[in-house]
Amino acid sequence: RGKTSLQFKFGMSYILIILAVLALLNTYPLLISQSLVFQTKETAMKSSVKMVESGLSGLPELTEDNLTVITVRGSDEGQTVRMSKTDEGWICENRQVTEQVQAMETALADFTFDSCFNFDPSPDAAPLCGLTAPTATVTVAYVNTVGTETTLTLTLGDLREDGSYYATLNDDTTVYLVSQDKVAAFLALL
Repeated sequence: RGKTSLQFKFGMSYILIILAVLALLNTYPLLISQSLVFQTKETAMKSSVKMVESGLSGLPELTEDNLTVITVRGSDEGQTVRMSKTDEGWICENRQVTEQVQAMETALADFTFDSCFNFDPSPDAAPLCGLTAPTATVTVAYVNTVGTETTLTLTLGDLREDGSYYATLNDDTTVYLVSQDKVAAFLALL
């Protein structure tokens, strides 16, 4: 009986050790893979946040010194205003418009989007936001920090009930919101 009891204890100990090893071998990979999934999702979210943050940070530095052309095109055919910088100041249709441009320079220098409406919109979002037939398109030509002329295009879609416009910047599909007062200087030209 003592021998059987001792064998039983060793057998049970052996079985418990095997069960513990099996439990460890089955749960460890699960915990590691779960951790990897969370790390991957965290990295993806951080990159999305950085992208949205860079879009909300505003435009490149646009000042009186580096602006060369401002074009505002309305939704109606032929509703386009183009102002060019010359040695004499800003000209539009052979008229001096330096005072009007000062309001736009201020608006451009301080411009930021109010919020990101959709950073990864579906193809159906542009027409729903009025971006395929925009209220206005503002194209700004400027000399960048390396000395080459670059353009920037701000597209304004529909006006929302809260007083902000849907907007996109350049060829980026991200849809932002911008308040009326930030774009009033451009829309006043139309």
